Amino acid sequence: MTLELGITLLILVSILALGLLVYFNNKNSSTNRWFAATTFMMTVWMASNFLENYLSSFNLASFFLRLDFASAAILVCFWIFFCLNFPQPENFLSIKKKFVFILSAIFFAILSFSDLIIKNINIDNRISFDVGILFALYAFFIVINIFGGYGYLIWKYRKYNSIEIQRTQILYVLLGFLIFGSVATVTNLFLQSMLPVALFRMGIYSAIFVAGFTAYAIVKKKLFGIKVVLTALLVVVIASLLMVDTLLLTKNLSLQIFKGVGVVLFMIFGYALIKSVIKEIEQKEKMRGMAIEIDKAYRVEKKANEELTELDKVKNQFLMQTQHDLRSPLGVIRGYCDLLISGTMGKQSAKTIDVLQRIQMVAEDKIRDVNNFLDVAQFRLGKGVVSLKPGVGLVALINEVINAEKLKARQNSIYLKFETAESEVLISADREKLKASIFNIVDNAIKYTKSGGVSVGLQPDIHNRKNVLITIKDTGIGIPKDKLATMFEGQFMRTAQAQKTAEGKGIGLYLSGQIIKMHNGKVWVESEGEGKGSAFYIELPL
Repeated sequence: MTLELGITLLILVSILALGLLVYFNNKNSSTNRWFAATTFMMTVWMASNFLENYLSSFNLASFFLRLDFASAAILVCFWIFFCLNFPQPENFLSIKKKFVFILSAIFFAILSFSDLIIKNINIDNRISFDVGILFALYAFFIVINIFGGYGYLIWKYRKYNSIEIQRTQILYVLLGFLIFGSVATVTNLFLQSMLPVALFRMGIYSAIFVAGFTAYAIVKKKLFGIKVVLTALLVVVIASLLMVDTLLLTKNLSLQIFKGVGVVLFMIFGYALIKSVIKEIEQKEKMRGMAIEIDKAYRVEKKANEELTELDKVKNQFLMQTQHDLRSPLGVIRGYCDLLISGTMGKQSAKTIDVLQRIQMVAEDKIRDVNNFLDVAQFRLGKGVVSLKPGVGLVALINEVINAEKLKARQNSIYLKFETAESEVLISADREKLKASIFNIVDNAIKYTKSGGVSVGLQPDIHNRKNVLITIKDTGIGIPKDKLATMFEGQFMRTAQAQKTAEGKGIGLYLSGQIIKMHNGKVWVESEGEGKGSAFYIELPL
């Protein structure tokens, strides 16, 4: 009997420890809660089943026999609810049906303490009884729920055919409870009065399969999200064996004390071992979480890059279409003005030619505005719009700018002159973009000069013979000294005087600065202040 008691205690402690560890690992999980409730009721059933044939007191033995039957009714109820929530909750039963099912389990548990299920209890070497009038109904309730749970888990096993880890978890849990439930039902419900006590206890011992298969599924298949359970379970089992050996198998008091100290030391060691395993697992989980987050971030970034690439294509198409749609009608206007001014469509009066020239000048300004707008958009998106080519004549380029701006200077009643001692200066440049950048600065100087004029100069840089220096000086409204450093850094906020003098958008100088930088040059401006004119300097490599 002592050995039987030790084995029973070991199994009881193992099952109870397993349930508690699962519960405290994640109290919020319905799967974990119902598993813990099922294992707790298993320990109640096993303890009462063992004690009914272990105790010599008739009253206690009778009580534990009835508790055996009552706890079995509650156990199968918990078992069904565990199946409904494992490995994931399923709304298989409505709230009303669940309530009826719980009431049925409570009903049979209460009837177990009456003579309607078992009666005429006797103790003669072992406990025996006669069946009551509702025993068959009770047995049907037990069997249908046990095997109903098996059937439901088999259905879930097939349902999760594409999720291998959950199928494996279901399989191991099903095997453990199948062995326990089948053996316990046969030996303890139908053959209890026929079998000797040693075989009768096989129903209790078969619970070890629940612990074994579940523990294996926990460790190998991450069941219930626990990885430390096996370590804790192993510590509990070994500690239980040591306690059984110390208290039940050892008779010498001194030896018991010595072994007791060993049990305490082992439990301290076991606690430290569990903590170290938990810490190691936490670190691994943290690293795994970081790896998952990095992978998610990579996927998000990859998707964002793909979307940005697609948006970039759409943006480029939009810009090209915008440039075409805006420039085309302006080009047509300029072309017709050329035809009229040249006399191709008949001789025009001087007044008409003056008006046509003004229209042509406005059209050209708007074409430049369109080009500037598109170039600024490209620059701000980090797109290069400059393609450098060698052999670009700088003198010829500046002369074209001067010729294009003569009419505007004449209309403002100011002079515009180009002075250089060089016959030609060759540089590597994007001719049209560089021309546009110089044009913007010259045009800006003419626009804000109402008396005097604008002088453009070209000479070698005295500080660096490998560079050439372009100067654009005007006698216009000047620039406040606090504005000089930011003239080319972004959209320029024009002064009140500048707004009164001429219209402007404040982007021409920014664009010119960007283009000159992409020519490996630099640009800056100097001014003594408002009303004292300005001097722009462009330095370019030869």
